Amino acid sequence: MTLWLLASNVLLLILLGGLGFLVLSLARQIGVLHERTAPLGVLRQAPGLKLGEMVPPLQAPDLFGREVDLSRVGHGLALLFVAPDCPVCSSVLPAFRALTESQMGTKPLSGYLVSDGARIDECRVYAESCDINPRRYLISQALALQMQVRLLPFLVVIDAEGRLQAREMVQDSRALSRILSRLHLPESGDPVSAP
Repeated sequence: MTLWLLASNVLLLILLGGLGFLVLSLARQIGVLHERTAPLGVLRQAPGLKLGEMVPPLQAPDLFGREVDLSRVGHGLALLFVAPDCPVCSSVLPAFRALTESQMGTKPLSGYLVSDGARIDECRVYAESCDINPRRYLISQALALQMQVRLLPFLVVIDAEGRLQAREMVQDSRALSRILSRLHLPESGDPVSAP
């Protein structure tokens, strides 16, 4: 009888340990989700660039380290701020590529991806795995700070005149489509570039 009592106590201790591990894992995930969603209210109230205002000259290096002058593109810019380890960014990327390509001839947009470059090797692997043109993948923490990016993925759209048209967090492909479809960009026959 004592053997059964001892076995049941050991089993209960193992189950209690497993339950404790599960609770700690869930608490960690809740903390991560809280971090990602907490700044959302601050983001909407952030001072700085307002829609319709002129954007200062923008420059950032691509994955090869070559400086890209975004002010001299000659047509609208769509900057999607992403991170290689962000699953939402990866799910939005095909829609971003398709939408910037579909704007050809009607709403000229040159699409660029932007990362902070903290882990440049991961960015290169991410670009290869997603078939992203390395010249369309910019690495710049300063650009993210200038555009006041707080959450990812984050879309910034600038028209050909250099005015800020959109600056929003993108949660899914429908939100991305909604943002790009409501823009009033000048008509042009210039080709569009996509990442």
